[in-house]
Amino acid sequence: YRVLKDDAHCYIMCNNVNLPHFFEVISNSEFKFIKLLAWDKHTKICGQWYMGQIEHIFMLRKGRGLPINHCGTSDLLSFHNKRDKNQDGTNIHDSQKPIGLMRVLVENSSQIGGTVLDPFMGSGTTAIACIQSNRHFIGFELDKQYYSVAVNRIQDAIGNKNEEKQLMFDFNA
Repeated sequence: YRVLKDDAHCYIMCNNVNLPHFFEVISNSEFKFIKLLAWDKHTKICGQWYMGQIEHIFMLRKGRGLPINHCGTSDLLSFHNKRDKNQDGTNIHDSQKPIGLMRVLVENSSQIGGTVLDPFMGSGTTAIACIQSNRHFIGFELDKQYYSVAVNRIQDAIGNKNEEKQLMFDFNA
């Protein structure tokens, strides 16, 4: 909350088990709850009660309640949950998000040329969505392996745009 600009949005992703915890934390914070979105992953995860196919996305705001940029966007965001693989066939990140999903969130809650913060960068998907959407990004990642994956993916995304971009990468463990 401290570093987010006024009149801005914040998104937090979680599973159904963590919903009560996040509702409590949010209600005790200065953030204002806007809406609970759902990401339809198109894949089912086995469960004892029902097979999980969605992930929840809290949409919060700081300051005034500014509308999203594309007001016709559904609160059910449907993107396949396909994860990139390492050379040994393992996932590059177990909770990697689709670039298309992150583009919807980035494009709905920021302006071209604006800056997006991802304090849990993981494999760098939000940064790639920002590059594709002509936004700047700042990201943090504590895990050195995920950090390296993110740096490589971001460099590939910038190379694919055929634009000169200046990047600064730093890892201090």
